[in-house]
Amino acid sequence: FLANSLLGFVGLIDDRLNLSASIRFFAQFLFVNFLIQQSDQFNTIFENNLLIINFIIWLISNLILIGIINFINFMDGIDGLVAGSMIFIVLTTSVVLNQNFYSLISALLAFLFWNWSPSRGFMGDVGSTFLGGFIVSAITNASSIEFSLLIFISCMPLLLDAFVCLLRRFIDKQIIFEPHKLHLYQRLVQGGWSHSLVSSIYIGSSAIISITCISKNIFAITLAIILLIILGYSLDKNYAKPFISS
Repeated sequence: FLANSLLGFVGLIDDRLNLSASIRFFAQFLFVNFLIQQSDQFNTIFENNLLIINFIIWLISNLILIGIINFINFMDGIDGLVAGSMIFIVLTTSVVLNQNFYSLISALLAFLFWNWSPSRGFMGDVGSTFLGGFIVSAITNASSIEFSLLIFISCMPLLLDAFVCLLRRFIDKQIIFEPHKLHLYQRLVQGGWSHSLVSSIYIGSSAIISITCISKNIFAITLAIILLIILGYSLDKNYAKPFISS
């Protein structure tokens, strides 16, 4: 939490002074590698592999973990979406990893009261970066790969939207680092849906995914992910504003 708070502090400075992307990424890089160095899972992996394999694992891990932090930040674009979804992600983390995290659920519930549409308070980079860092911390500190995967899967409603949007922009040869409003949740709002309705869909999806992760039932988890993909595809094709460069 201390290291994560320092990462959140960088987000606070960014909210006030609009830091360059390079400074933000450097801070995230340091944070992620501190977690990797402290992780028993990574230390065990690095002890039993060749140097080149360890480098590949390290590189891929950095891309994924830094990506998670930024994806959570990208998804904080409408009232209540990230705060509400994170309640169930933290619930999953609390059950499979550490019950001390239940206090964060209380904080999120209190914040959601002010953040629900029409919002009277905003999360900002300080909040979304902290929450992204929390997820990364939980994944790297889990006692087993199985628990790490469960925490990662519980984030699917948020991460899939951000990843698919990034992939589509890359395929369309857009500059992926430029600001945009092409995420599914943003295009649903542009298509006429309210913040409350869109956020409720993401929160409900997060609840279902989280419940299946807590059950640790592989069939239920797989089915929930398949249904999530079908729901996202249906919303994109039938209700969201078309995916066109803004």
